[in-house]
Amino acid sequence: ARYLFAAASSGNQIVFAGGVESSYNRSKTVDIYDVSSNTWKTAQLSEARYRLAAAAAGNKIIFAGGHGASPSSKTVDIYDISTNAWTTAQLSEGREDLTAAASGNKIVFAGGSTPGASKTVDIYDVSTNNWTTIQLSEGRSNFAAAATGNKIGALGDQIAVLDRFRRVVELCILFHQRSSLEIKKLKLRIQSAITRSWCHRYG
Repeated sequence: ARYLFAAASSGNQIVFAGGVESSYNRSKTVDIYDVSSNTWKTAQLSEARYRLAAAAAGNKIIFAGGHGASPSSKTVDIYDISTNAWTTAQLSEGREDLTAAASGNKIVFAGGSTPGASKTVDIYDVSTNNWTTIQLSEGRSNFAAAATGNKIGALGDQIAVLDRFRRVVELCILFHQRSSLEIKKLKLRIQSAITRSWCHRYG
């Protein structure tokens, strides 16, 4: 048994990787479930770690970052379900408690702890096998991301108790460029809606 692991799926396979074992040791274990055959198999990450992030696009499932031998790992493990092969890469900055999401051929790994809150966003293109980086407007960790269409949105932050109702929205536009003014207006509209929601619930 283990916790603080990551999971993602592609095709017929669901992959659970890393985490902390019951003995409190970091785990390299990867459990792979094939839903079509109802069978399990195992593999190993290149580095034992927990608090990593996972996402999938195309035939590839990627596990990135986490708390490894050093507190903030750069390690990326890439599993290709079509070949059953594993390869490795590195994030531009080591971090744990990052978030991940995918849209089209791109997988985004954003923020995290270095241990300070990171602004870094690493973007992997599964079709070209290339990495690019951009920056969030501010450093954050322990937040959530999701994708719809060609947009990936991230919400929230690890925040102090006295500031626990603060929420920050960040949009990463993968295929269409928006001006900074357009993004700023969108963020203000969403923040306003969230504020109204909190006031309605707690006011």
